[in-house]
Amino acid sequence: MDCLRHRTLPAALLLVALAGCLSSDPDGHAVRGKPGLGPSTEPPTGTPFDLPEGLELAATLHGFGHEDEEVCPQYDEDLDFHGAGGTVTVCLALRNTTGAPVPLELPPGLIFESRDVTDQNGMILQRVSIVVPPVDRALYAVAAFCANESRHVPGGDSLFDLGPVTNDDDVHELIELVEGADLVPVWEANETQQRDLAVVGLALWDVTNGEGLDDERRISLASLLQR
Repeated sequence: MDCLRHRTLPAALLLVALAGCLSSDPDGHAVRGKPGLGPSTEPPTGTPFDLPEGLELAATLHGFGHEDEEVCPQYDEDLDFHGAGGTVTVCLALRNTTGAPVPLELPPGLIFESRDVTDQNGMILQRVSIVVPPVDRALYAVAAFCANESRHVPGGDSLFDLGPVTNDDDVHELIELVEGADLVPVWEANETQQRDLAVVGLALWDVTNGEGLDDERRISLASLLQR
C-alpha cells in the first residue's frame, strides 16, 4: 500500500491514518457494511447534495497533497481553508455565475466520494460555511474525516465527486456529539487539537465499521466540548 505518502501529517493524525492502512478484515473476506463506509466498496447512500443555484464546479475535485510543496498541485492560485480533520482533504474549485456573492453550506454528513474504491472517502462532521465571490474560479481546500479505515490515504492525484449527505443514524449521533466542538484542519492544529481530531476520527471508524459508539467513546467526545 502507498499509505505512507502522508508522512508529513502531524503525529496524532498520522497514527490514525496508519491504523487504517494496516487494518484489514481478519478473515480476508469482503465485508459489505454500511454502503460506501467502512469496508464497503458500494457507492455511499443518503440525500443527494446539489450546489446552490449559480454555483458550479470549475474543476474536478482533487485530493489534497499533504506531501507536496503545493498542497493542491493542480491549482496555482491562493486557497481558502475550511473544515476539520484532514486525513481526507479535497481541493474544491467553484465558479459563481451570478455576478454576486453566493453563500454555500456544506452540511455535516456530506461525503466526498473517491472515484477509486481503494482510496478513502471523506466525510464532513461539522457544517462548513463559505461565501463564494462572483468569479470563474474560487479555490478552497476542505478538510474532512476518513470514512473507510482500511483504504489508502488519498493524495494529490486522487479524484473525488460530491457525494450524498449520509442518512446513517449512527453517523448523525456522532455529528450531534461533536457539534460545537473546536475542531480545526489538521495543518492548523496544536498538540491538543491533534489529539481531539484523533478522538473524532477513531469515533467515526467505530461507526463506519459497524461497531457503533460505546459509552467510553461518548465520554471522550463529550470532553471536547469542555475545552
